[in-house]
Amino acid sequence: MSLVEQAHHPGPAGPHRVAEPAYGGTLRLLTTERIEALDPATANGTATRQLLWATSRQLFAYPATTDPPYADRRARPVPDLAAELPTRAGGTVTADGRQWTVRLRADVHWDTDPPRPVTAADVVRALKRLAGPAARSAALAPLADVLLGLADYHAAARRAFARTRPTAAGYAEFAARHDLPGARAVDAHTLHLRLRRPVDDLVRLLAGTGLAPVPAEYDAWLPGAAVPRSTGPFRPVGRTDGGVVRLVHNPAWDPQTDPLRARFVDRIEARGDATADEVRAAGRGPEPVDLSWAGGAAAALPVPPVGWALDAYLVFNLRGPARPAGPRHRAVRRAVALAVDRLAVAEALAVPGVPSRLQHGLLPPGTPGHRPYDPWPTPYHRGDPEAARAALAELGPDARPALHLLVPDEPRRREAAEILAANLAAVGIAARLTAHRDGDLHDLLLDPTHGRAGRWDVALCGWTPDRCADPDRELRSLIADDVAGGRNYGGYRSTRVARLLAAVRAEPDPARAAELRHRVDVAVLRDLPVVPLVAAAVVPLSGRSPRVRNLRLLPHLHRVDLTRVWLDPDTTG
Repeated sequence: MSLVEQAHHPGPAGPHRVAEPAYGGTLRLLTTERIEALDPATANGTATRQLLWATSRQLFAYPATTDPPYADRRARPVPDLAAELPTRAGGTVTADGRQWTVRLRADVHWDTDPPRPVTAADVVRALKRLAGPAARSAALAPLADVLLGLADYHAAARRAFARTRPTAAGYAEFAARHDLPGARAVDAHTLHLRLRRPVDDLVRLLAGTGLAPVPAEYDAWLPGAAVPRSTGPFRPVGRTDGGVVRLVHNPAWDPQTDPLRARFVDRIEARGDATADEVRAAGRGPEPVDLSWAGGAAAALPVPPVGWALDAYLVFNLRGPARPAGPRHRAVRRAVALAVDRLAVAEALAVPGVPSRLQHGLLPPGTPGHRPYDPWPTPYHRGDPEAARAALAELGPDARPALHLLVPDEPRRREAAEILAANLAAVGIAARLTAHRDGDLHDLLLDPTHGRAGRWDVALCGWTPDRCADPDRELRSLIADDVAGGRNYGGYRSTRVARLLAAVRAEPDPARAAELRHRVDVAVLRDLPVVPLVAAAVVPLSGRSPRVRNLRLLPHLHRVDLTRVWLDPDTTG
């Protein structure tokens, strides 16, 4: 049964089928995730990017779908803001694959007064803001990997503002004085892109990162502080004192120019930073919650899982000072890997109704190159304190290992961290726990200056691969790229792993490439910059009210396309 059919057959609370869409109403969302500023330069969280889909057009995008599989390499991006797909046959991609010409639609407008057309210069501005000195978007790392000069632009911006407090005027002046070799506005509606090497999946990369233009008005604001402008069917109108982000109709949006989005509801209201208990009680309050996301919110999921994620893993800070018994010593990392009681951690993290399994390798199930293997086995997966102590003995008799462990401020994660701390204490490693809101933890890990200053030693993280993206680029972002916005939080580097990744990139045979990815996995786990713990199914939705209709999932986000949802007026929430 497709998602649409499930939505039309909501069960006992709404047994009748509503065939015709209804317009109007307020779609209310609740999530345990942090909802960041609706700015493409700073957006990282899935909930934030889901709202951005409703407010901004992208160069290319993945259409929402109703039938599984929702997200894999078979999903095909299509033009959104772009007028067409660039091709060699059409003369918009050079024979060597290093230069791409993207022609933009001329009928997409900003919600300015009067409405102003979106231009190629707005896309160049977005790329420069993305690579600014305070960059924190996860889109930077994959784009810097392919777009000529983007990594250099970011490095130059960081140097320019290393000793001065950044200002919006300073950002704008820097951008005006520094060209970006890989992106040039040929005219109002023609964008020329130059790449570091031939790339066949540039459209897929641009769709996955959600590259969206930003208007000239953003030059007056620091990234994340701008008054949002919209090109999508909705526009933001602020955030209430209670933290509710409100979206209303964008009068400048023309459905005839947007083949990917719709607009049924009058308003969207989204609140983040909710507790899991609040999400569980969402349907029982005075105001109905239509869609919700939270681990453990419901045992009976309204839609099936859409893949697997590395739900929990430990990452070590390898950038920090070389302490006598700190995380830069492989013996310490090996002792941690051997001390962990994975079964207890998995039980703490388990969500009713969501499949999970112990994870010993880096690549979760369903990821090309995944193989079931255990590089650091312990009896019954319960940990091996004796082997862990033997590893620590390599540090000498006077070593007193102590680790600062960062953990998301969420009950299941805190419980898992307390189990980890007890495991480490049992082998002689003192662990100090610090809990952060998920978005704050992400910000802290993204900034390498915190790592170099030794402000953390190990962090409990999670990783959901984008199965629409190039799997090799996803893997490099996790364990090789050392660019702001990337997921290589600990700064791991290995020439052996780099050579293997290059071999994967050059290998045309899928089976051979998958075997090479497994060899990457084995090589990384030999060095132990990370300790995988648990894999879990990716669940795009925790709760849905009976009045919600027309659920369609965005493949690259594993989330509902809010612009396609409509509310049945004859069914109460």
